[in-house]
Amino acid sequence: MNTASSEVNKTKASKISASLRNAIIFGDLKPGEKITESKISKKFNTSHIPVREALKQLEREGFVENKAYSGNNVRRVSDNNLIEFNLIHKTFIRNFLKHAIPLYTAGDYEQFTRIIKKIELSKDYREASLLLIDLNTKLYAPANMPYMTALLNKLFYDNLMYLSVFFKEISKGKINIGYINKFLKLCKSGKTKEALTYWVRKQDQGIKILIEHFKKEKENNYFN
Repeated sequence: MNTASSEVNKTKASKISASLRNAIIFGDLKPGEKITESKISKKFNTSHIPVREALKQLEREGFVENKAYSGNNVRRVSDNNLIEFNLIHKTFIRNFLKHAIPLYTAGDYEQFTRIIKKIELSKDYREASLLLIDLNTKLYAPANMPYMTALLNKLFYDNLMYLSVFFKEISKGKINIGYINKFLKLCKSGKTKEALTYWVRKQDQGIKILIEHFKKEKENNYFN
């Protein structure tokens, strides 16, 4: 395979993985659902090579499982996984923000505000959800801790599919992001400790709500 052809396949694989990732995150593809290379190839009008690369990427991120004789399936999740995710997540974000908050610049605050306004103005819950993910990523970025960032990203990717439940609530208009403005106000005031405590508490409350919704969805066979 020549270099040009290899680059084309990488580009296609990236687009396919992004499309499938979003389909899993937003619940279009359900946990346990089979993903066949032939259907994906036909949908994207491409060969099996970039499709395989895309599926390998999603497997590395924890969205897809590849088992002998059963092929590729959307990974199943459990409430125990979510509880474990919450414990690790709280530890990570506390350390991240402790280093990140004092480094926020005027430019960072302007960037945060722009994203928040886009979320508030968005009429598409999927767009708003992806913006919310982007905002969280940028809140942690100033800490400049690449190893911790890699671990957090792995943890985040492994558990993004839980958020399909959360995103459904956004689509119903039940999610209030006012807490983010309060957090940033505390940060601007130099109240790092208070901001950190407040953020961790709100995230913990969010996870608890998520667990309850997860259990309901599980009862409705969404995650079974």
